[in-house]
Amino acid sequence: MSFSTPGFDKQRARAKEFIANGKFYEAENLLRMLLKANSGDSQSWHFLGNSRYRRGDYDQAIVAYRERLRLEPSAVAHYSLAVALLRVEQQEEALELLHRALELQPNMSEARAILAKLDPLVDHPKVGQPVSTPSLSRLIDQGKIGPGPLRYQGSRLLRSYIGHFALAGVLALAGLTGMAGARRLQPVADWLAGVQMARDQHEIGPVAPVTGRNLKAAEDWADNLNTLFFVFFGGLVVLAIGLVGHAVLSCEGTRYSVYERRVDFTQGVAKRATDSVWLYEVTDIKFAEPLTLRLGRTASIVLQTEKEQSRIIGTSTASDMHLLWVEMRDQSLVQRKSIKGVWV
Repeated sequence: MSFSTPGFDKQRARAKEFIANGKFYEAENLLRMLLKANSGDSQSWHFLGNSRYRRGDYDQAIVAYRERLRLEPSAVAHYSLAVALLRVEQQEEALELLHRALELQPNMSEARAILAKLDPLVDHPKVGQPVSTPSLSRLIDQGKIGPGPLRYQGSRLLRSYIGHFALAGVLALAGLTGMAGARRLQPVADWLAGVQMARDQHEIGPVAPVTGRNLKAAEDWADNLNTLFFVFFGGLVVLAIGLVGHAVLSCEGTRYSVYERRVDFTQGVAKRATDSVWLYEVTDIKFAEPLTLRLGRTASIVLQTEKEQSRIIGTSTASDMHLLWVEMRDQSLVQRKSIKGVWV
């Protein structure tokens, strides 16, 4: 919003006069002083963007215009940012902003004129008629709106699999210990197979051939049991190695790319596949810190659509992922508003 006191308004008007006279650096010095006193003054951010734009510093003008739009999402704020974005060839986002400006102010002839040049195939409504919605989804379907600039890219960290590593350690320890002491389990195998009972019968039994065969069968069965013990504990070691290998390959083959309007999930090592989620489709975004991820000092972001649930897991520290979650949550809300043309 715009901050207003007699003294503040006078200084802001002076900065506007500097801009009109081409004294851009004087204007920007004055505007920075005003914003230091009140960083929430949207009008000062707008004038700062105007000054930077007129002297050709379009990237910094975009920074100022974005702050103006954040503080006061008016039709003029959308239009100003769109014009600056066109100067740096970011046409996709500019088109979206111009459509949104017309939704807020249908009689804005400047925005309508630019859209007519940039997007002549779209049937733009006449002045006074409401802008048809959903404009953004239509443009996406037509291939005229892409994912936007890349905001974040990362892979899953090994430490996000700390639960796998802990379980693998326990399994490996149990397996190696069991394999080393498998022969010590011979008495257990003998008892299970009834070897001692067969031996007793062999010594006192009246029919020696029969009891002899019983003893041999029992001893063979005991050996099989002992081998089974060894295989079981060896299987625990193999399972532990498999858990570690799965974690390493998953980290190597998992990549998340967060764009302004879309999130790409790429998975696979030998054969990669990419699934995409458009942020306007997301109905809920949650920040989650389950115990296994907390132990690795990381977290996950859960994206819920009407059809499925997708997760960004363990790409950075928990604090960094929380910042990413806030940005994605806010951007998703903006995209859904653009789709529906209403506040959601």
